[in-house]
Amino acid sequence: MSAARCPERLFRHGSRLLLGEGIGGWVALCDGDALFAFPFDPQGLSLGAARLGAVAACARGYPDSVGLQGILRPEVHAPTGPATIVAEGCGVADWSPRGVRTGCRTSPPSPSKPAAPPLGRTVGIPGAPWMPRNPCPPRERERGAEKAEKTVTNHPSVLVTGATGTTGSRVVGRLVALGHDITSAARRPADAAGARGIRFDWHDARTFSAALGGVDRAYLVPPVGDPGPVAVMRPFLEQARAAGVRRVVLLSSSAVPVGGPGVGQVHALLADGLFEEWAVLRPSWFMQNFTGRHVHAESVREEGVVSSATGDGKVGFVDADDIAAVAVRALTDPVAPNTDLVITGPEALSYQDVAAVMARISGRPVEHRRLTYEQMRDRLTVAGIPGEFAAMLAGLDRSIAEGAENRVTGTVERVTGRPPRTFRAHVERAFAECGRGAAPKA
Repeated sequence: MSAARCPERLFRHGSRLLLGEGIGGWVALCDGDALFAFPFDPQGLSLGAARLGAVAACARGYPDSVGLQGILRPEVHAPTGPATIVAEGCGVADWSPRGVRTGCRTSPPSPSKPAAPPLGRTVGIPGAPWMPRNPCPPRERERGAEKAEKTVTNHPSVLVTGATGTTGSRVVGRLVALGHDITSAARRPADAAGARGIRFDWHDARTFSAALGGVDRAYLVPPVGDPGPVAVMRPFLEQARAAGVRRVVLLSSSAVPVGGPGVGQVHALLADGLFEEWAVLRPSWFMQNFTGRHVHAESVREEGVVSSATGDGKVGFVDADDIAAVAVRALTDPVAPNTDLVITGPEALSYQDVAAVMARISGRPVEHRRLTYEQMRDRLTVAGIPGEFAAMLAGLDRSIAEGAENRVTGTVERVTGRPPRTFRAHVERAFAECGRGAAPKA
């Protein structure tokens, strides 16, 4: 393998390619002097440079027979040279009824143990010491499987910022139900059942250390109303990495691409490799904006009006419960997404559609009031939103009018295994909780 990049990062990149069934990309990482060992083959099949094509051919069927879910806590040992590493790990996989294709030979599956075949040790770096023909003896395989099972059931400790907010509170509740050790961080902390509440303020670095004590994963909600959050979030992220946090899940927006304004700059830090394990959630507009404490919800309750500069543009509104469900999977799955996830509901609706649904369910008139960009910006400012942030929000309305958010994705169902909630179902539930005659307040 090429030594042009850090060997450890190259190894981890190759592992991600394997997990994504990118066999061709994995083989393409190798230079002409690469060596391979397949621990499942009793003869220790090894293939040199002239047979990289054979490696690809043998390995290509592997993901079809074994659903590899992750390489758990891979150990990268001290290098013997500047371009050398020795790595070992244990994999967790689902065995298929067809058997396991390993090193050009197929062995039958075990009927009694459907998970945790060890990957054993492999060496593929120039100059690395060659391993024995059978690099993972039977007893070591058993120990590796036991280690994998313990790792799967070991619940990581998770920091949740914005823990009293719309998504943070839901993430805390789900993680507590799963038995995780939770640090619930907010400017006005409150101990939730099963979670430790602490004070946390993005603009007060003195609160960072207490938030990071003993955690190895973090769900991060950027400071509300800050158009340039990277200035305060970068120091925290660097401190988190130094403190041993391994995985970070960032809440962003479907309207903000990597490297874009605002939280897009924080997204870029994660995509550039600040952490080995990461995810960026990019949800569409929240359904709770119309039933919670948002300016839209207040306007519906007080005036029977939804005001926007979105025109006839449509949005794939999403329930915050569905966002939280995706967040928990991104935080706790054995393998981190290491990408961004655009999260929407099952249908794209205009603000006129939203008003009509709310009117039908509430039995009260609700209309969509169309505003210009300037009118929307000024309305948000009067509502107490800082001027620069209000201008950005009004600009996003204008983008919706131009069709920027007229899309739906299958992220919720793909990640959680169930379809996202419809807007109608969300509003029906919200009104049922507070009584049909009154607009919901939370």
